[in-house]
Amino acid sequence: TMSDEINFELPNRVRASLAKLIGGRAEEIAVTTGASSGLAAVANGFEWNPADEVLIARGEFPAHFTTWLPMQAAGRLKVRVVEPRGRFLTADDFLSAIGPHTKLISTSLVRFDDCARLDAAKVARACHDAGALLLLDAAQCVGAMPMDVQTLGADFLTASGYMWLLSPYGTGFFWARTEMIERMRATPFYWMALENAAQ
Repeated sequence: TMSDEINFELPNRVRASLAKLIGGRAEEIAVTTGASSGLAAVANGFEWNPADEVLIARGEFPAHFTTWLPMQAAGRLKVRVVEPRGRFLTADDFLSAIGPHTKLISTSLVRFDDCARLDAAKVARACHDAGALLLLDAAQCVGAMPMDVQTLGADFLTASGYMWLLSPYGTGFFWARTEMIERMRATPFYWMALENAAQ
């Protein structure tokens, strides 16, 4: 049998380590089964209006499409695919696409296809000025480069654990700013994520 220390304390230690790695707080981090879990948490954590727009980029990692396109098909929101104007996707590509109905940009901090790194702080400022949110997929870079979620300015960050974090496949984490956690509605979740579950 697993000891209570492994059952309850190991996830807490993992969250504390991740918090140091990304400049967040342990209570803002959920241990997950991969980057897709964070995308799903955001998709299901808010009430969407059919006119709400989510921006993703052409060539983005498939998890962004498999999260948002089914929601568009269900009539819950609209997805707009941003086309890079040059060889690589830039912050300005997103800035020029933000409109009055944009509620979220869902994008990679470092692209899986061409390794282009997004100026996330610039995108975050534009999102917040427009009343929108920024969800960053950091699977391709967390653990490989210095990262501070406060400097990045994102509202959410998700990552798988099997690349630069050298964790087993099927692991990952999701970070959300405290203010966002308070705005998100409760959806089905792992019972040990409940506050005071160990008591």
